[in-house]
Amino acid sequence: MWSRPRSIRSDGRIDGADPSIAALTGRIEVRFADQTLVTQAINGEACEMEFAYVLPSGESFTFIVHAVYLPRPRIEISGPQGVQATFNWQAARDSVVGRMCTATLINDIEVY
Repeated sequence: MWSRPRSIRSDGRIDGADPSIAALTGRIEVRFADQTLVTQAINGEACEMEFAYVLPSGESFTFIVHAVYLPRPRIEISGPQGVQATFNWQAARDSVVGRMCTATLINDIEVY
């Protein structure tokens, strides 16, 4: 389905977007050596996650999710590779930062 292109208004919001229905979710599979993520999930504590894509030429895209809540994971122990867990996470608006996420694009294009 085609949708019209969105533009950024002078107040920094996306034109035509409803701010009351923002959602940011994902799924990660992690291997870890300690119980930090599992403990955060059990206690219902938020953590910050950063995803990045960096090219050898210096361009990069970084996406930081400020308040990620993890559900109790299904933990799989399979062989000597370590403990692996899958988290279907959900983000919330971080009250300290004032937003759900921050995206940073670094390249050599000055204006879009």
